Amino acid sequence: DRNVRDAGIDLIKDHARFRAPHEVEAAGRLLRPERIVVAVGARPTVPEVPGLQEAGYITNVEAVDLPALPRRLAILGGGVVAVEFAQIFARFGVAVTLLARGPLLRGEEPELVAALTEVLGREGVRLETGARLERVERVAGGKAIRARRGPEAIVCEADEILLATGRGPALEDLGLDAAGIAHQAEGIVVDAEMKTSQPHVWAVGDAVAGSLPFTHVADYQARLVVHNALSGERPLEAGYEGVPWAIFTDPELGHVGQTEAGARAAGFEVRTAVVPIRGLARAVTSDEPDGMVKLVAERTTGRLLGGHVLSARGGEVLGEIALAVRLKLPATALAHTLHAYPTFSEGVFWTAFELGKPEAG
Repeated sequence: DRNVRDAGIDLIKDHARFRAPHEVEAAGRLLRPERIVVAVGARPTVPEVPGLQEAGYITNVEAVDLPALPRRLAILGGGVVAVEFAQIFARFGVAVTLLARGPLLRGEEPELVAALTEVLGREGVRLETGARLERVERVAGGKAIRARRGPEAIVCEADEILLATGRGPALEDLGLDAAGIAHQAEGIVVDAEMKTSQPHVWAVGDAVAGSLPFTHVADYQARLVVHNALSGERPLEAGYEGVPWAIFTDPELGHVGQTEAGARAAGFEVRTAVVPIRGLARAVTSDEPDGMVKLVAERTTGRLLGGHVLSARGGEVLGEIALAVRLKLPATALAHTLHAYPTFSEGVFWTAFELGKPEAG
């Protein structure tokens, strides 16, 4: 707060709502700004499961501020937050059960997800995928989650439940209709300049319909809005080619661009290459052998369509892949670039090298 105020910003810590297109009310004050940016973020979505509210639950927010560790933790969800917190708590010695309705980390490359799943299993995480939640109830000494996978009944007893079933834009009681700002269940509607249906109002981050839920994307959008709202220069448009996705498990899982299945569904004829991390000198010297790199390229041109990394510090390896995807470079551009030895980035080099080899037959 002090840094914000020292920068000359009038900070009001209260719920704000529109009263009219040019009027915002907060802390009993009525403000009439010339330009407005909506950056309210997201809040957890709560599934309609009988007994869940009565039994009680925590989210990732409360999970990092618990006064004591639970002995048993049930995590509901199969996405990024669910998987990251499953490993965190397991490494603290908590007995963790993760219950997901579908497969883990939908949208990631199956080979890499399978390898990460093996790591989680070795660390003691009980994984129950394909589990349809039926009800939650309080029992002696804790809470019981009852689910079903086809005809199979699944019962999980825990001391605490961590809800990680997704997030939605926090648009409640913002007065968007009073301001004439178009919105839908997925968020506020914006154009390529991040401008809403009101020409003096912009929106960024998780509040935006269809926006990727990443801090680095929100930061990019915010810098764009600062330019468009304040510079007086020609407006800039947002572009999302080559956005890196990173999941901060150990090893880290990340990707840029399309999966093999996604590229084929988009009509591309593709080539792929996969190289295990365990063969890299850095993986040997640091004793971090889990993971692999997979690259997806267009068969005829060699253009890199997507890159996928599971390795220690895997998120930090994505930068060159993001650049190659955004600039529509061939995978051979990565193979012709010198990589420091010994580093995990050599996994990208060797995978691109394999892609550059002539196809057999």
